[in-house]
Amino acid sequence: MWAITEYRFRRWADKTIFKIPVLGFLLYYIFRITISNIIYTFSGIELSAGSDIGPGLVIYHGNGIVVAGGVKIGKNCTLNHQITLGSGKGGYPKVGNNCVILSGSKVFGEINIGDNVIIGANSVVNKSFPSNVIIAGVPAKILNKRKKK
Repeated sequence: MWAITEYRFRRWADKTIFKIPVLGFLLYYIFRITISNIIYTFSGIELSAGSDIGPGLVIYHGNGIVVAGGVKIGKNCTLNHQITLGSGKGGYPKVGNNCVILSGSKVFGEINIGDNVIIGANSVVNKSFPSNVIIAGVPAKILNKRKKK
C-alpha cells in the first residue's frame, strides 16, 4: 500500500510541486533520496513515476516488483511478487484492464496485453496477446481462452 500511495503522490507532485523553479528541484531530490528509497527498501516495490497505472491496482506479496517508466497498466489489475514490466525492443508493454500477473513473470517490449488476461507464474512475455486468454510459458503462449465478463 505504501508503494502505491508513494507512486500516486509522486505522479501528482511531478505535475504540480516539482515544477516550481528551484524549490521544486530541491523538493524532488529530497523526496527521491529519502521517502522513495525508504519505501523501496522496506517494500521491495519500484513503481516508476513515468509509468501510467490505472485505479484499482492490487499488489500481493510485494517483493521484487519493478514497473519501469513508460509501462501502462489498466484498471483493476493484480500484480504478484517478483515480477518485472520493462523495456525491450524499443518500447514498453501496455497491460489492459482486469489483468492478473502471477509470481515471477517478466513482461518486456513494445507489446499489448489485452483485457482480462491471466499471465501464469514464471512466464516470459515478449509478444502481444488478445483479450480474454490465459497465457504462460517461456516464451508465453495461449493456454486457454476465458469467458467474457
